[in-house]
Amino acid sequence: MKVIGGLGPELSRIVDGSTSLAIEGEKSVYQIGELIDRSHPALNSQVQTADSIATWVQHMASITEKRAPTVDLCESDEALHPAERRPQREG
Repeated sequence: MKVIGGLGPELSRIVDGSTSLAIEGEKSVYQIGELIDRSHPALNSQVQTADSIATWVQHMASITEKRAPTVDLCESDEALHPAERRPQREG
């Protein structure tokens, strides 16, 4: 008998995996709690530097747009376009 459109085996694997995850998580619940409790300084530093990081990323993007040649990867990939079927370039 197929259950839920034949998804029984997949659902069973999800349940089994979730059970294993819960069992393993229970073994390290104290360490996870400590990590969460002590994470404030690291997370706070990320919040404080987010604007600087975003500015740096935008700057790097503008540099690479100006300097890097654009390549149509689909046209230059042999696996996608074998030589006999590759589109002809104009010019």
